[in-house]
Amino acid sequence: MNHLKYVVIDNGTPIPYVFPYPITHNDFAQNIKGHVVSAGFCFPYIDSVTHNVKWEAFGKSHSLNIGSNPEADSRLINKYYCGYPVD
Repeated sequence: MNHLKYVVIDNGTPIPYVFPYPITHNDFAQNIKGHVVSAGFCFPYIDSVTHNVKWEAFGKSHSLNIGSNPEADSRLINKYYCGYPVD
């Protein structure tokens, strides 16, 4: 399974940005205005019940020395990339 990287930047509203290797979290975050509130890895999967695509966040960024908030970040990524409401 190929994992992607992500950062959540808060510039008044938290927004997730998903991006591929080999870009480091730090290099990506330097190009976005705002405060990094979490960072890690994520992957899309097919929900076995709904058969919808969903995203799961996990891990931490070593280059930023900041971890993910798996449940909240997963909900936020699903909102922005799949249009699902944030619970």
